[in-house]
Amino acid sequence: MSIITKKKTSETYLTSLQTVPVNTRNNCTIVVGHFTKFIKNTQNLTPDQLCEELLIMKKQDEEEYINTLYTVLQDFIDDMNSRISANSVKTNFAYLRTYLYYLGIRTNPQDVKMMLKFPKVSHEEKYPLKLEELRKIVDHFTRYPIIKACWQAQAGSGMRIAEVLAIRKKDLQFKERI
Repeated sequence: MSIITKKKTSETYLTSLQTVPVNTRNNCTIVVGHFTKFIKNTQNLTPDQLCEELLIMKKQDEEEYINTLYTVLQDFIDDMNSRISANSVKTNFAYLRTYLYYLGIRTNPQDVKMMLKFPKVSHEEKYPLKLEELRKIVDHFTRYPIIKACWQAQAGSGMRIAEVLAIRKKDLQFKERI
């Protein structure tokens, strides 16, 4: 290693994040922490040691390097999938790729697409509430008359919760029924 070049480690990566926005820095720090814990539990190594081993492996046998790298990444994706949503897994993996790139591990987008399986993002179909569903919700809040009144006001008028909560006594008309 030359005198001019700095050794890239997890610590130098985390300090290099000082120039990025706070949320990005926090997310990167969280992902690096999860990856560090995962590698410690599964490989009994630090991410720095793992990357050094992978780079040595790359010089000796390119195919073994690729298989090992993507096996470790798939195991990490599966571990994340057991704890967080599918969208978050993809976002966290993007942060992990920048971290690995910093440590010298390059991931090819085509290899990521072909060799890694991400969880499918499920979309919940939305539909308007039926009258009996709405009645069940309102009846559930019989102990809480204020919440029940909010639900009834929203159902009867189509107002949003903020609009219902902003109603004042002078906004109501008691002379005639609407």
